[in-house]
Amino acid sequence: MIEDSILECLTSFCKLLDTRYTIHLGRAGKNLSFDIGFDKQDCYHLMGLHYLQDRRDNRGRNYIFDELLSSADARNHIASSSFIDDNVRDRILFTGMLEKLLDDNSTVFRYNRKRLQFFSQIEAEYLLDNIAQGQEVYLFLDKREDSEDRFCRSIFPKTNRDYSFGQARWTLLYKKKYLPDGTESVLYHNKNYVLPPHTS
Repeated sequence: MIEDSILECLTSFCKLLDTRYTIHLGRAGKNLSFDIGFDKQDCYHLMGLHYLQDRRDNRGRNYIFDELLSSADARNHIASSSFIDDNVRDRILFTGMLEKLLDDNSTVFRYNRKRLQFFSQIEAEYLLDNIAQGQEVYLFLDKREDSEDRFCRSIFPKTNRDYSFGQARWTLLYKKKYLPDGTESVLYHNKNYVLPPHTS
C-alpha cells in the first residue's frame, strides 16, 4: 500500500537527518570535494509530492514531513490523490533507499543540463548514477543557498531519457560517512589518492 511506502520512506529519511557524507572527486588532474547534508524540507520534492496537484499544501515542508510521519490520516489523504502514479511511487520507493544508494554509489557526473539532448528543468551540480531494484536510478545533487553543503534535489529511475549522456564523469577518490552517534566510516578510498592534510 502506498501509505506504508510513505511511512517507510519518511522513517528511513529520518535516519539521515544528522548524517553527513564527504566526497572527493578527481578528473584530468583536478580534484574537488563537497559534503552532503539532509533536511526534512528536501523530502517533499524527492518523494514527488509536488506532482499531486489535488494535494497542494502551503504550511511548510518541514511541517508536512512531521505530519505525514506521525499521522495515518495525513498519509491516507496523500495516498488518495488522483495524481498518484508510477512516477510518484518510484520516487517514494527510491527516496526510502537513499542511504543505501549514497553508501554504494561510485559513479558521479558534473551535471550541465545544457548538454542534454532534450529539455529538462532540473537544475543541479552533480548527477549520481545508481543501480537499485534492478533499475538504473538517477540522483541529482545541488548546492544549498545558505551553506556549502550539497543536498539531494531529485531522484527517479531512468526511462527513455539518458541524463548521463554528454555529462563529465569524475572519478570517485574518497567517501566518508559521519553518523549521528559520532562514529565515522570510510566507505571508499582510492589506493592512489593521498588525502589533503586537513582531512580528518
